[in-house]
Amino acid sequence: GARAGAGVAPAPVVLAGGVLAATMNHTPANLGSQYSGVVCFLALFRLFDEAAFDEADPRSNAILAGLIAAAVCTLRQNFLPAAVFLIGFNYAALAAAPGGRTRRDWLRQAAGAFVAMGAFLLPWMVHSLRTVGTMMYPVFKGYARPDFGIIGQVPFAEEIRWSIENLMYQRPLKTLFLMFAAAIALPVTRRNRAIHAFLLTNVFGFALMMHFFRAFHDADSISRYYMAFTMSFAFAAVARSVAGATWERSLPRALPGAVLGILAVAMHLWATVGMTDILKNRLIKDVTLAEQVFHDKGPHVGAPAFEAFYGRIQSTVPEKVPLLVMLDHTYLLDFRRNAISVYDHPGVMGPPPGPPDFKGPEAWADYMLSQGIRYFAYQLGESSAEYRYSAWTARAAVIIDKTGRNGFYKNQARFELDFFGVIEALKKSRKNLFDEGEFHVLDLATRL
Repeated sequence: GARAGAGVAPAPVVLAGGVLAATMNHTPANLGSQYSGVVCFLALFRLFDEAAFDEADPRSNAILAGLIAAAVCTLRQNFLPAAVFLIGFNYAALAAAPGGRTRRDWLRQAAGAFVAMGAFLLPWMVHSLRTVGTMMYPVFKGYARPDFGIIGQVPFAEEIRWSIENLMYQRPLKTLFLMFAAAIALPVTRRNRAIHAFLLTNVFGFALMMHFFRAFHDADSISRYYMAFTMSFAFAAVARSVAGATWERSLPRALPGAVLGILAVAMHLWATVGMTDILKNRLIKDVTLAEQVFHDKGPHVGAPAFEAFYGRIQSTVPEKVPLLVMLDHTYLLDFRRNAISVYDHPGVMGPPPGPPDFKGPEAWADYMLSQGIRYFAYQLGESSAEYRYSAWTARAAVIIDKTGRNGFYKNQARFELDFFGVIEALKKSRKNLFDEGEFHVLDLATRL
């Protein structure tokens, strides 16, 4: 929550924030980066929003800002612009209204924050360079195939329509436009500089997501890329607008923002009645299906047995050797036992000369062996949330509309279906170390 006056969050702020936290909607994928991103962006906002920020040691401010910004960038590459915007807009506001310091002091502190951010990011960027051939994907594509079709092209009018659709989308929250209104309604004062900087960060960060991911047509999927900074802004906007009414000298100036903030939370709560249960049921259904898969729709198996099942998959591979995986629940594997590489979406990227897509099973096996990868664990079939023929066959059959927005999954389906055929062929020609239901482990070096 935001601090009011002496630093104590008023009860309405705690209540409003609690309601938002309890009713946040989300996609079932990439939850770690989403929720960690919400926390990190909110922490960065709180650093600048702190009443004592002006008097704090400049080096401490710069190091903390750089550290938090670097942390959030390692969660997703597309968080980088938002983190830079949030730091930049805050220091721009401080330089415009220097307070007890000089404009030059604030500019020097801003430079220090960006230097610290770069220093903290450097190990991650070096690791990215080694693994995917670029320090800044997708600006520099590195090992990514240019024809995979992530960016796309649509008319400007379609970008605007798509932006509005996302702003009104159920996830992360349907009343986001009211959160923006609440922040805009707050008086333009030095005390409100942080929330207004966060507002501008969201405007520019959200616009970049809408502009560069133009091949997407699924708001459920694209919301993962902006949820962290939009949801943290929602918390900040509601907290600041409600708390503002407790310390603003002129209550009439603060009242519109507070009313809009409370209205946004109330409407969000009303909109999510039922939706929260639907999401929970979907998650429970997905987990239950995954736990049953190796029994071919047999009796329900508890989570410990499912973890043990993944342990049995991994135990078929010698310790300390590289392991390539294409599994729905990779996190259940022991990453200390093997060096695990995730083949999340087949064909999208790989070390030079790149995966030999559409060149058959032997070319793919030879490529992986040349990269030092002998063992491949995968799940393929209707039990999988990601890797099943029916889903990708349907996506391949989609007719591209006139905007071209729905072309991403159709293009991706070419790669997925081709690779499914590759591993089906390899299953017949290579030693199968694990074969239970739709789970397999192939020894690419050993022919039958």
